[in-house]
This record gives sequence, structure tokens and C-alpha cells, in this order.
Amino acid sequence: MERFWVDIVGLTHSDVESYYKEYAQESVGKQLMLMRDEVNPSDPFAVKAKERDCFVGYVASADLDIALQAMHGSNVKRLKATVVNASSDPPLLHAQVECAAVDRSFDPYASLPYDEWEWPALMLLPKSLVSVSERADDLVELLENEKPDWNSVRALFLEFLTDSPSDTSREMNATRQHILQLLEQHSQQAATEEESKRWTALATQLRILKGQLMNHDTRNGTARSLFIRWPQQLKRQRFEQGTQTTLHRLMLSLRYARVDSVRKTMKISPCIPSRSARSPRSPLFRLPNTE
Repeated sequence: MERFWVDIVGLTHSDVESYYKEYAQESVGKQLMLMRDEVNPSDPFAVKAKERDCFVGYVASADLDIALQAMHGSNVKRLKATVVNASSDPPLLHAQVECAAVDRSFDPYASLPYDEWEWPALMLLPKSLVSVSERADDLVELLENEKPDWNSVRALFLEFLTDSPSDTSREMNATRQHILQLLEQHSQQAATEEESKRWTALATQLRILKGQLMNHDTRNGTARSLFIRWPQQLKRQRFEQGTQTTLHRLMLSLRYARVDSVRKTMKISPCIPSRSARSPRSPLFRLPNTE
């Protein structure tokens, strides 16, 4: 048996919307059933939560992958979940799920056309995205030890928590879920109650962050930072090797992404650099003519 935890959101848009605060306050210990909501007009991959015939809410988007992977790995259409914690403001249920197996290699979105997109040029990412990815890998490696050093975990966790909001990708959501699972495991395996509370406190902070990342304003701010403020910052900095450099490739990619966003494959071909940009360290590329 495998065990993991998910957040249930959307109580204010469910059968309990008229009394969602009271429901959340009395929800600990309730048994829920998680199942696909394939007729959902907004998200055909949505997973809804029900208590008998009462529709309670949806599995949070940050936990959607592991819920679908558990259904696939266990070869079931429904998962049993138990509410172990709850909040009425914001309305959120934290539920524990047990299943036969979780197939973490399964990608529920594998049939989408975006999987065939290709961008082999240099990727320019803000330092915050690079650092949060590195810290996440370091934190997972540390937590996977049977008895990790608490001070090292806490210091690295706080650094990860600071940079984490800059990355709302599916991959990072899956990493957060994995880190949360490791923290819960250490809490249950702790030798003393005090030690267990310390691990639980870290898990609680991460769950709060996950809830904040689902907020529309937060996600909108992250998108604006990556696609507006970051390119503007690059433009202001100006590269020393002329205009036909990495900055040029970035601006072209953003331009063609808007003009031809449904193209399945984007390929690039080498072109001759300008006199000011000739450098073996700065290869230049040209996007194909799509107009």
C-alpha cells in the first residue's frame, strides 16, 4: 500500500457552499471518494471529491498528477481519502489517500499536442527559477536519507520556500508533492512527539504555500514576471556582443509563440552572425519563416 496527501479545494462552488465553513470545521475524519470528472467543461482531467452523494470539491491542481497516477497505478477509477486536517479560511481540506500503487512514470497528459513541441536553442531562465530547481533537488536528496540532519533540512527548506513561488510548473508541483510526502513520513517515523511536531510544522508551511500558489493573483503575478518583466530586464541589460545574440533569439521565440502558438514543432536553423556578434561562444539561430 502507498500513502500520499492531497488538498481538496472549491468548497465554495460545491454542494456545501452555503455552509462550507461549518463543513470544514467538522470535516476531520470524514471519508471521501475521489474520482475523475471527465465532463468538466473547464478541465477534463479534474478529480472531484464526494462524501456519499454530496459533492464537496476538487483535488487541487498541484496534487492532480499524483491522484491520476494513483488511479492508473492501482487500476481503479476511485480512490478513498480521509480528511486529516482542514481550514475554513481559506476553505481547504487536507486528505490522506491510500492505494495499491502510484505509477509516477505515468503522464496523464501524454496525448496532448504540446508534447511534440521542440525548442533546441539556449534557454534563458531567471536566476530564481534555476536556484529553486537546484534547492528542490538538494532538499529531496537530503530528505530521502533515513535520518537527515534537522538543521540542514530546516535551512535548505526555508531557502526553497522563499524561491518556490517563482516556479508554478507541473514539474515543480510534483516536486513539492514529493517533498511534502517525505516530510509527512519523517513526522510519522519521529522518535519523540517534539521531533514529530517539528516535521509537521515544515509540512504545514509547504501546504500553505501550495494553497497560495493556487490563488489567481499569485499565478498571474508569476506569469507576468516570467513573460513580461524578465524579457524587459534582459532588454535593458543589452548584451555586449550586439543585437543578433541570445536576446534576439528570445524575442523571436516570444513573437512566434504569439503568432503561431498551435504549431506542433518549432525548428531553428543556423545563420551567419553579424560582424559584431561573431563568437564561438554565441551561436546564432534563425527561426523558420512561418508567415
